[in-house]
Amino acid sequence: MLSIPLFMTRLKLSCLGVIRVSLLMYCLGLTLIPAAQAAPTGHPLDALSKDEILATVDVLRAGGRINESTRFSLIELKEPSKDEVAAFRIDAPLRREAFVVAYERASNRTFEAVVDIKAKALVSWKEVPGVQPSLLEDDAKILEKAIRPQCRWQEAMKKPRNPEP
Repeated sequence: MLSIPLFMTRLKLSCLGVIRVSLLMYCLGLTLIPAAQAAPTGHPLDALSKDEILATVDVLRAGGRINESTRFSLIELKEPSKDEVAAFRIDAPLRREAFVVAYERASNRTFEAVVDIKAKALVSWKEVPGVQPSLLEDDAKILEKAIRPQCRWQEAMKKPRNPEP
């Protein structure tokens, strides 16, 4: 939601003008409430925000656990226990942790991590031997580079396809 500066709220409008402006603001998703107050306190099960994901990566980078070649198969909320969710109060501090699956292609190693986002601290980091994470964008690019030059693939792409019914 966008917010309107307070000086704009001091305009003197007729009753009809106020209704028109209010309707226009509603349609445009604008509010007179300052943006900082408009953002509600989150729920413990809300998905990680962009800022929380970036903070998670920053913690791992600062701790020397990742480098520029590290790829992330997963960065998601590590859900709190049912007791924590049940005890949640809107005014209480909220514990937020991220669960991460990181992959190092050069060494073919997969790692799992838990990061405390509020404390900006690494809670756990462990290698998971013999495991490769789900298909990554890099994997799709490697596959495409290997297949496209193949004559069999090129011939198959030239053949007419049956239209779907």
